[in-house]
Amino acid sequence: MSRRLNLAAAMGLLGALAMAGCGGNYTVSSFPRMQVEVAGADEPISESGETAFNQAIQIKSLKKVSIYNVGEKDLTISGIDWATDAAGLQIKNKYVDIEWGGVIGADSFPYVVSWGNAGFAGLEFNVAFTPPLGFALDDFSDSVLVIKSDSRSEDGHEAIKEVRITFKMQTDNPVPRVTPLSYKFTNATIARPERQDIHVYNDSDQGTAPFNVTAIYLETASDEFKLLNLPSMPAQVLEPQNGGYQDLVFTVEYAPKDQILDTNAVIIETDATGFGTLRVALSSGFSSGGYSLSYSSPNEFDFTNATQKETRSVVVYSEGPAPLTIKTPRIEPIEARDDFTLTAWIPATSASDQDQQVTSWPRALAAGKSMRFDIEFSPANDGSDTANGQLVIPYESPDPDTLYIDLFSGDPKSKISLAPSSGNVSVTGSSTAGTTGTRKVVIYNDGNGPLQLKDIEVKGNFDLPAEVYSLKNAFSETSVAPGGLYIVDLTYDLDGVPDVDTTVSEIFTVTYYNDFTLGNEEKTLGLIAADAHSLANPTADPGTAASYAGAVVGDPLTLDGTASTPGGGVFVSGSHIWYLTAKPAGSLAKLNTQGTMTPTFVPDVAGDYTVELVVFSQSSDVYLYSAPATVTITVAP
Repeated sequence: MSRRLNLAAAMGLLGALAMAGCGGNYTVSSFPRMQVEVAGADEPISESGETAFNQAIQIKSLKKVSIYNVGEKDLTISGIDWATDAAGLQIKNKYVDIEWGGVIGADSFPYVVSWGNAGFAGLEFNVAFTPPLGFALDDFSDSVLVIKSDSRSEDGHEAIKEVRITFKMQTDNPVPRVTPLSYKFTNATIARPERQDIHVYNDSDQGTAPFNVTAIYLETASDEFKLLNLPSMPAQVLEPQNGGYQDLVFTVEYAPKDQILDTNAVIIETDATGFGTLRVALSSGFSSGGYSLSYSSPNEFDFTNATQKETRSVVVYSEGPAPLTIKTPRIEPIEARDDFTLTAWIPATSASDQDQQVTSWPRALAAGKSMRFDIEFSPANDGSDTANGQLVIPYESPDPDTLYIDLFSGDPKSKISLAPSSGNVSVTGSSTAGTTGTRKVVIYNDGNGPLQLKDIEVKGNFDLPAEVYSLKNAFSETSVAPGGLYIVDLTYDLDGVPDVDTTVSEIFTVTYYNDFTLGNEEKTLGLIAADAHSLANPTADPGTAASYAGAVVGDPLTLDGTASTPGGGVFVSGSHIWYLTAKPAGSLAKLNTQGTMTPTFVPDVAGDYTVELVVFSQSSDVYLYSAPATVTITVAP
């Protein structure tokens, strides 16, 4: 046989050797090549790419990943998993996971994608974002998926050993919300209609872009329900971070024609992608529900001295006459969920039955029924301190409200809250005459350790000097005892409101020491001032001391603000704002609420309790605020 090679054979041999030198035994015309398509990505991915999840609320969001072999040789996928950082930790958002869908699983690799079907996906699976239920999204980190294979570059000369896909959490999104989610008219008569304001707003925790409301209408044509004060469409709702942010507000009026109960709904359409329409259920009725609490421990949920796992309980009893609807309970803040675990149960009604765990919400409790909430406290194994928290139980009766129960553990820690609970101090008067006056902000320590107040200041938006509000007295660092309160007096001058159509918004800021994070943090209230448009302000009336004669320690004390008058407007939902401004030393009693005309609190120490009431009303698009009114109630042992 001849030992010579002709020229063509020699060139072929050189080509084959060249390909072998590039790291793979491939010819230029026969090699695997991978192409990945991801739902939402702008184009197919051959080496690296990214896509973003919409800011889903409550609903799981899926991104389909499709892998194609666009080469001319079988493609072997050696693995699909999350990338890791230098410490070996997965680069993955805690709410993002792979869903294989049953065709393959994490243990199915290596996996071969045959060639010859370039137009068809050889492998498909989903990457799922499951948003947290009952609290705001707290993880915006990226998730990086790595697909490893024997794929080659388009010309076959380079090995593409892995394709990296970055799944981002989209944060520039509007999040439309509406409150209330439902409303039951219980005070309307044939002779006197009842009105309720509906607020459309951008979620303060998650909304980061504006949206438009494009339509508002009743689900069913009705003579009893009417929509009033509707804005021109489309109506824009700004992002919460914008200094000019305001809720979009309109009114539903219910005027019954007979004694038959009515139902309907308000439909609100927006242009926010992924949210569709908002719906507010409307109904009529003439009763409401109530509740009482029973604890398993005389120390309630104070686990300060607990050194091992311990479970304590509280039972919520529905006292009727209307049912009590319990919505999804939760532990707040997020840090406390490492230390406290919540389970809910419907107690057995006979010795032969068993308690039933509640895993779906909402859950209605008819009058006489109850629900038990078990809180398990788990001390940290490494000796580190644990976080104070709250058991938060939203409910409807039928008006929406929230029950808060404090959870204490570890070293005693403070817990700051501010009054008014509306989140704003608001005044209305004459901007031309320059109405002046004073208002209070109350700082409560709801914790079991001293609250260290470092600084208090008033300023305008964007750190500009305030033009309406100011501190009446200079502030010096101070400490508030557990269960105690601290009063800050503010002065205001409506001469700082430029004209009758301008609302001035300023900021009250408290800097305090956080015993859990071991650093200074801030808590704020809005300071609002506007002209009253020559309308009379409301008048708050919490009653007189004689109205509460006979009050005794331990007995629930129900306040009465029904004698308050709305001035030049009408009372709307949440129009009565109550809070304590003084109480006896050692008292842990709490009152800081907005909404009901007749709230209840339990005095726990004999002595004098001073309650302050502020009311507001509405006339068209003008809100009017009363001066505070106080009553001091003497409670006997």
